[in-house]
Amino acid sequence: MKVKFKTCGKCGEQRPIWATHDEVKYCKTCWLRRCAQQSQSVKKPTHSTIPHRSPIKPKTSEVNKPKKIPNRSKKRTLEERQYSKDRKVFLQEHPNCCARIPGKCSIKATEVHHMFDGSDRDKYFLTVTTWLAICRGCHNWLHSHVKEAKDLGFLK
Repeated sequence: MKVKFKTCGKCGEQRPIWATHDEVKYCKTCWLRRCAQQSQSVKKPTHSTIPHRSPIKPKTSEVNKPKKIPNRSKKRTLEERQYSKDRKVFLQEHPNCCARIPGKCSIKATEVHHMFDGSDRDKYFLTVTTWLAICRGCHNWLHSHVKEAKDLGFLK
C-alpha cells in the first residue's frame, strides 16, 4: 500500500497524516507533541478504546459460501471404486510377481502395474489386459528405470 503524504496543519511539512482534530491534520510528531503538552489522554483511537459490540452474525442461509471443488469427479470416483474391486480379484488370480527383476523381487505380488503410462493411463485404467501383478521392489525399479522397463516390455 502506498502512503499518501499531505501537509501537516501544525509544522507545514509534507508527511503522512497521523490524526485529524478540529479539522486540523497532524503528522505523528506534531500529534504526539500536542498530546504531551495538553497532558490529556487525547490519543488516536485504537481498537482497544472502541466500545466492544458483539458482531451481528448473519444467518447461515444468508452467507454465500463458495462451492467447494471436489478432488475427483463423480466419473473418476466410480472408476476408482471399480478398480479397487477388480484389483483385489486380479491379485488373487495372479499371486506371483510377473517382473522378477533380479535383486529386487520378493516374488509375492502386492501391486498392480499399469503398462500404459502418462496420457494413455486413463484410457486403459480399467483394462485388465494392460495390468501386471508385481511386488513393490520390482514396481519401484520399473518406474526408476523407464528406458530399461520399456525395452523389457513392462511399459508402453
